Amino acid sequence: MKLTKVLSPQQLSVELREWSKAIIQQQTLLCNGLPVCPYAKKCWEEKRVIIESGCEQDWTDLVDRVFETDWKKYDVLIYCDFNLDVSCEAFDARIETMNLFLAKKNLWAMGFHIEHDSKGTIVDDDFEPVYDEPYLMVFVQPLDKLNEASYQLEEQGYYKFWDKDIFYEFVEKRRQIQNETRKKK
Repeated sequence: MKLTKVLSPQQLSVELREWSKAIIQQQTLLCNGLPVCPYAKKCWEEKRVIIESGCEQDWTDLVDRVFETDWKKYDVLIYCDFNLDVSCEAFDARIETMNLFLAKKNLWAMGFHIEHDSKGTIVDDDFEPVYDEPYLMVFVQPLDKLNEASYQLEEQGYYKFWDKDIFYEFVEKRRQIQNETRKKK
C-alpha cells in the first residue's frame, strides 16, 4: 500500500542536516567526549548521504533502494517513514529481519522510532524540527565500514561509559553476525 509522501527528500535533507548538526555531531559525555556520530559531518560534506522519503507501508521501496545504491559512492541511506502506525516493537522486528539478509550483502540497518528510548546516547529534547511532521528513520550502511569504525571508536574509549547490554545489542551483536556471515562464505 502506497503512502502519501509528507515531506520531500529536499525538505528532509534540510531537517536531517539540522538534526545532525544539533544532535549527532555534538560531543557527549556518554561517548567519552566524542560526537554521537563522529563520521556524520564528513559524510554530509562529501555528499555521501542518500535521503529517501518512504512511500510503501511494507518498506519494499526501502529494500529496492538499498539494492540499487552504489555503496562505493555512498556511506549511508536515511529512509524516513511517515507511517506512524507501526509500533515500536514491529519497527524493531522489521529492522532485525532486514539485517538477517542485509548482512549477507555486507549492509546493516539501524532505526529510530519516535517511541524509542534513546539509551542515553542521543538527547534531542532541545532540537526544534524544521517541519512539524514526525517520522521514523532507518539508516542503512555498509557493514564492514560500520564495524571497522566501531573498532576505531572502541580504541578511543567511545563505548567506555556504555551499559554492557546496550553495547552488546548495538555493537557486539552486529560484529558477531558479520563474523558468522564471513565464515559461511
